Amino acid sequence: MALIHDIQTALLDENTSVGPILLKLRFLAAKLDTDILEEWVQHEAEGYPDGADVPEYRHAQITYTGSFANIVRQISNVSIPTGLVASIAGDQWVRYQIRDGLPLIESQIAAAKDGSHFGIDSSNLKILLQGKIYGDMGIVEINSRIDTGAFARVQHAVRAKTLDFTLKLEKHVPSVAAIEVGTAPVKMSPDEQKDVEHLTQNIFYDVKGDVTNIHSSGDANSRINLSSTDNSANIAD
Repeated sequence: MALIHDIQTALLDENTSVGPILLKLRFLAAKLDTDILEEWVQHEAEGYPDGADVPEYRHAQITYTGSFANIVRQISNVSIPTGLVASIAGDQWVRYQIRDGLPLIESQIAAAKDGSHFGIDSSNLKILLQGKIYGDMGIVEINSRIDTGAFARVQHAVRAKTLDFTLKLEKHVPSVAAIEVGTAPVKMSPDEQKDVEHLTQNIFYDVKGDVTNIHSSGDANSRINLSSTDNSANIAD
């Protein structure tokens, strides 16, 4: 089976993890000799290092609840407005960048089914907000939570983008079907290489290029060589 068809078949199987699919896509990227696609696949599979830009679909909102007390009374599990947190402590406290690789993200999704939830270390935030929520009550504890759906959205986005890429690649560079594991590499034409670069930038990096200039030769024979616990998981750096 052509590698691109193998990838598409796996993508359409909801029971197949995205992690192994990325390994196949990385092999395809190497055969296509496209560094920007290999870089995207590596980041999605192994995680985004500090300093690397994180795609928008990997951004999640952090919400907080807190316990407050004075000498007279105590209130618990009170929602703290994210706008207030951002205005006092900064946007970085309400907007989380999911840098984990897909294998870890998928394990986090599985853990959520058992009742786990995810958050960041908010001990420093407690200091920043002390005395600024209820003037007459001190902060006893702050708990953070990251929407579990954010991890599922990353998984879905990667699956959807990969499927979109393989479908359009097969349409505009039909000779990609000649790529199989163990076969000799087949050289692409300069136009095909440009098409691969355009598709990669448009789909994976959201860089809108001149997609109307994609060439399709129709010749299919001549080219292409965080850790979790039962109750919560702290995924802070």
